[in-house]
Amino acid sequence: MLKVNVGMSRKISRDYNSTGFSVNLEGEILANLDDPEAIVERVKEFYDLAEESLAQQIERSGTSSTIESADQGQEIVIDFIQPDEKDQQREIAKKMYDAKEPEFKIAETLGVSRSRVTHILDEVFELLGEEKPDGRTRRSTLDVKHKEPPLYQSIADDVMKLYDQRLLLGQIADALEIDRNTVTSSVKFWHEQRGLPVPDGRTRKIYL
Repeated sequence: MLKVNVGMSRKISRDYNSTGFSVNLEGEILANLDDPEAIVERVKEFYDLAEESLAQQIERSGTSSTIESADQGQEIVIDFIQPDEKDQQREIAKKMYDAKEPEFKIAETLGVSRSRVTHILDEVFELLGEEKPDGRTRRSTLDVKHKEPPLYQSIADDVMKLYDQRLLLGQIADALEIDRNTVTSSVKFWHEQRGLPVPDGRTRKIYL
């Protein structure tokens, strides 16, 4: 984590009288030190915000239209802060989140509750100035959505062993004592996990 301090000042002179204006912004940047472009971009956001704030001060004072001369000073300080436990949790949670890991796995890795993971991720996105994606929408894109995989996922390999033996879906269902729809879901899941096209059941039946 980086701590950024942006200081900016401006002295405005008119009729030998000077008026000083200054602004100082301090904040934290949650960015990977291996990504300098992201760090520079976040620092620039602080700089632009400080510049805008200073301009608003001058405008409110009513002196912006009567400036004879202006002296400007600015300073940007970036400090590396040794990450504490919360910083480390945020970093790990964000990496796992970006890797499409479900929140229950993040909770297990961090040794915290799922509600704590939700709070940590809320903090991460707030620090990044980004909107956190809707939880239900994100879950629909994950390979693993449940802590315990559904039946059709856990038996997919067994289903495919019988499928490759050219058994009909109904025969597979009877052999494994499951519903035929579960067999269909298993076949689809097995192929999608391997990036393979899902076979057409009706076409397959013709060739059996």
